[in-house]
Amino acid sequence: MLKLSRFTAVPIVMALAMGSSGAFAQNALSHATSELPKPQRPTVLPLGTACGSITLTQSTSQTITSANSVSCNSGGLHADNSYYRSFPLGADINVCEVQFAIETAAGAGGTQPVTVNLYTGTGAFPGTFGSYTQIASSAISVPDQAATIFPAAISGLATAGSNLVVEVFTPDGQAAGNSFFIGSNAAGETAPSYLAAAGCGLTAPATTASIGFPGMNIVMNVVGNPGGPTLSVGSASATIADQCSSNPAQANGVIEPGESVTIQVPVSATGGSFTGVVASLGLPAPAGITYVTSTANLGSIADGSSATATFVVTADQAATCVSAFTLPINVTSTEGATATGSVASQIGESGAIAPNETLPIAITDNLPAGVTSTITVAQDITLTDLEVAVAIDHTWVGDVSISLTSPGGTTVSLLDRAGVPASTFGCSN
Repeated sequence: MLKLSRFTAVPIVMALAMGSSGAFAQNALSHATSELPKPQRPTVLPLGTACGSITLTQSTSQTITSANSVSCNSGGLHADNSYYRSFPLGADINVCEVQFAIETAAGAGGTQPVTVNLYTGTGAFPGTFGSYTQIASSAISVPDQAATIFPAAISGLATAGSNLVVEVFTPDGQAAGNSFFIGSNAAGETAPSYLAAAGCGLTAPATTASIGFPGMNIVMNVVGNPGGPTLSVGSASATIADQCSSNPAQANGVIEPGESVTIQVPVSATGGSFTGVVASLGLPAPAGITYVTSTANLGSIADGSSATATFVVTADQAATCVSAFTLPINVTSTEGATATGSVASQIGESGAIAPNETLPIAITDNLPAGVTSTITVAQDITLTDLEVAVAIDHTWVGDVSISLTSPGGTTVSLLDRAGVPASTFGCSN
């Protein structure tokens, strides 16, 4: 038989009877009673940095407490388990992600399957859950990890006045050797956490408090955008093309002072079509940037389609080189839907160019022609600032002259026999 149990590395005594020893001999709603493989370190997105502007949560804290959650399992290897939260909606929401906490996930092959489902209904949950409509489902593969919040991409529209129910389902992992315990804490919650596990007699969702685990507050969040049709700015897909009519070789992907730049940004429609779409650069313009073309009339954008907004800006001649800037972008439509975004770039680029030959090189004594160190510049660039550092060990600085000569033959003196003609031989330092 199956039992509910918590995760722990050592056997514990539970109010519910523990099963006898032996592989899969008995399952319980309790903590796991066997050591699990050490989880790998995952990559986790922080809360609120995902795909939408709205975050729904009933979790007072995002903390994940060790050995706090239960599952229907045998020896820590879980049977079918469904974890639920129900969110009453006061406004429409386009769900784009569900974030669920993981106390521990250890799959025999390093990963295990988990399914996230979304349902909506108007009756009280869970009493009328049988009449709810499933609006989305996402099957994902969860790598081994512990004490993390996992972002699962999923898309569905839930409307105001309904309950949005999120289910995180872990299919029976006993044959495969999988163990999964959802993340939770006892910090409090604004609505109950629910669990269903037919193998342990929970054929319908029940609150974790009602089955004897009142401190198991499941950490689960829903991320989305305002419901209904939406416009979005594809900042990550923006392209920037520089140009220089006086020196075509400067169309090199680097925005230099005095150069014009073309920015192209896709604007997309989801869930409906829009007319009179206009994209514009936000004011004020960033320091060092002048707007040349700041408005793009995109007209109509059909549902699921996109249009490209094209802008032209100029980097001021006196702009600070190697300085970052951000262009804010605002989108409006006849239907009233709006969107915002931004494109980040930089004026100029920093770099270091080294001499060709191996340094140091010797300075021949009493040779007026001196020695030359050559620097080859492989890229056609326009210099707006040049800093030269020279390190020379010599017994008499008054004997040393240093100059810099351009490829065009222009020579600039950097040092010319310090102390001459003030003294016959110059400075002796």
